Amino acid sequence: MHDQIKIFFQDSLNSPNDFSYLETIDADHGRIETRRYWTNSDIECLQGKEKWAGIIGTLKTASTGFWM
Repeated sequence: MHDQIKIFFQDSLNSPNDFSYLETIDADHGRIETRRYWTNSDIECLQGKEKWAGIIGTLKTASTGFWM
């Protein structure tokens, strides 16, 4: 299922309206880190979802950071 979700996000991020998006920026311990989150509740296309009781969506995270 990991590969399916990975492909789903790669193909679908070109349509940002399909996702909820959040970005946070934290500065602590001499470092600034930006975190980005994309979520989607459309899981109909996922094969094998019945093996994951209670699954309600998918999430992608990305972070970048640098030392000050």
